[in-house]
Amino acid sequence: MPEPSIEPRPSRELRPSHDSSRIPDSRRGRGPSSWLRPAATVTLFALAISLIVTGVGPAYGDLVETRRALLDQENRNLELEQECERLDREADALENDPVAVERAARRHLRMSRVGEFRLR
Repeated sequence: MPEPSIEPRPSRELRPSHDSSRIPDSRRGRGPSSWLRPAATVTLFALAISLIVTGVGPAYGDLVETRRALLDQENRNLELEQECERLDREADALENDPVAVERAARRHLRMSRVGEFRLR
């Protein structure tokens, strides 16, 4: 009986199913990384915008409220300065003007001269 001859099988090289040199540049790299990178970029951009909006929004509202409160206080200060000036003039008149003293006594203390009658 003759011995069977064993011939080596032809080698099978692992080759890609397509030749990448034939694929147009616009279609190369269409794996998960090709759509994942833009999606991640858009997601990060949206996250950054939302953080900016939520971080700046309340701060801007506080700024407007603070400016409004400052304007109210400035108006109140102006009113108080005017009242101080009026009271200074009144105090000066009470110190130096006898007619102003008599007028204040009649108005605030309900005083009258001898022989005068006060009507109520």
